Amino acid sequence: MKIAFFDCFAGASGDMFLGALLDCGLAPEILRAAIEKLSLKGFSLQYYHKKVQGITAIDVRVNKEKQQPKRYLADIKNLIDNSDLPAQVIKESKKVFERLAEVEGKIHNVPPCKVHFHEVGALDSIIDIVGTLYGLHHLKIDRIYCSPIPLGRGWVTCSHGRIPLPSPAVLELLKGVPVYSIEEEGETITPTAAALLTTISHSFGSAPPLVIEKLGYGAGKQKRTFPNILRLLIGEEKKGLSYTEKDFSPPLEKEEVVIVEASIDDMNPEFFPFIQRRLFEKGALDVFLKPVIMKKGRPGSVLTAICPENNFSQLALIILSETTSLGIRFRRENRWKLRRQFLKINTPFGRVAVKYSFCKDNEGRKIINLAPEFEDCSFLAEKNQVPIKLIYDTAKARALQELDV
Repeated sequence: MKIAFFDCFAGASGDMFLGALLDCGLAPEILRAAIEKLSLKGFSLQYYHKKVQGITAIDVRVNKEKQQPKRYLADIKNLIDNSDLPAQVIKESKKVFERLAEVEGKIHNVPPCKVHFHEVGALDSIIDIVGTLYGLHHLKIDRIYCSPIPLGRGWVTCSHGRIPLPSPAVLELLKGVPVYSIEEEGETITPTAAALLTTISHSFGSAPPLVIEKLGYGAGKQKRTFPNILRLLIGEEKKGLSYTEKDFSPPLEKEEVVIVEASIDDMNPEFFPFIQRRLFEKGALDVFLKPVIMKKGRPGSVLTAICPENNFSQLALIILSETTSLGIRFRRENRWKLRRQFLKINTPFGRVAVKYSFCKDNEGRKIINLAPEFEDCSFLAEKNQVPIKLIYDTAKARALQELDV
């Protein structure tokens, strides 16, 4: 199975998709021939190689030669239906514009059919959407994956006036998609790109296991503090480690986390349990203390919290407000983790939640770690006036039996 992975570390726009596809081997004449099937007039399509902070990428430009007519959803769907593009491209193109019309209609409180496509329905967006879908079809891509989406900030001027970034349309389109904020002014993902990715992507996250065959870069128009390019990986799915089965979990999942730390030597240690509880309430994945010897030989502690990117600012403020520390350190790290699930086990003493992690190989599911929840065991031990280890061992044995391990 041939798969494609869009690595949107700088975001994405419609023209960046076309550039990445051209860089992956889509011939310019093939792309132009596909666009000509739409019977559009008054434009020219140009592309050229350029270096973006040392990386060579392809920049695609749609030059309009005259004023374009106003277009509504029905107008765009007629353009697509009257072409002789492949049926799959026609179907997916209409689905993308239907999503855009639905979102714009919701934001402006009008029916989708009455939405006047401004920026998202302009000539270049029609070319970007149809051209991207045709390119993926021509390159015989079977399944598409995408990375989490970075969100910039600031303001943009459109036909409705000044609106905040990310735009309302983009946020509506990205519901249910993993995103993260970056300290960068400007629009990192356009409505066209958001509609494309959320319509055609099988899932969002880390790159799936694949043998890379082609690698392409599409250049963006805005200057950034980092390379403003969209990276596209195309290759064959790695055999024996597939993401396509509904009940399959790869042995490890990769995610990026933020490590927040503060060194403390002048605070009442009785405060630490309270601070730890507050950090967990605000989204910390783990919180722990390490004893250290600090300056002048004083004993102290390093308070460490691990959290997702979007919880970082809240945890940082808690540490600074609840401890005596005058500053914090933070860094981003990758971690691999086993997928966790919970099972409710009936025991003679009551119900106990059991957390287990597993992977699945060609021979079936294999349990890696299994542990009853301490709070449940503690509660039942006190309630039944029995040793906690009896509750723990009973729940674990019954869980292993139910999971048939």
